Amino acid sequence: MEPMKRFPLLICASVAVGILTSCASSPAVAPTTAPQESPAATRQTDQDTEAERASPDADPLTCLHGTWLADNAFFLERIQEFGDEVHGVSGRVILHFAADGTLTTEYQDWIISAVTEGMEVQIIRAGVDRGTYTISGQTLDLHETDIGSTLTMKRGSLEMPIDPHPAVYDGAAYSCGTDDATIETIDGALELTRQ
Repeated sequence: MEPMKRFPLLICASVAVGILTSCASSPAVAPTTAPQESPAATRQTDQDTEAERASPDADPLTCLHGTWLADNAFFLERIQEFGDEVHGVSGRVILHFAADGTLTTEYQDWIISAVTEGMEVQIIRAGVDRGTYTISGQTLDLHETDIGSTLTMKRGSLEMPIDPHPAVYDGAAYSCGTDDATIETIDGALELTRQ
């Protein structure tokens, strides 16, 4: 069991837990504009860009309503910043933003795969977490209250449970269109595709 205790992917497991939790808890840095653009030109450009992404009647307060699939490439890129042992992220993370302000996050056999010391290692998350969310303008606050998912690290015949932590987003900027949405975190942009 000792190799599991000192196994460097424990750091990655913590990151995997944090990607949808504390990693998104700090407000994102607002996008910068080119110095030569006037505020009026910037506002017009932003409006034009949003109009291209969203349907004509898209309301920022209701656009996120529905079911979304998170992009595994985002998770892989974030985790690989801590080492190149991780070589893949598979499975699905499904987020459902209900109109009543409740959120469910379902992990469908979501697996982080890595190789260390010549052995395949998997970090597996499955199950459903629940919480609430609020939207103000173009920012999102999210607080999970019920963690029903499990997180397990497997290496050979050894398994180690890891306690998932509640997701917390505070003041995360987001954009939303007909088919896709982006939530800006301090670790980068989490891309979502409408289901």
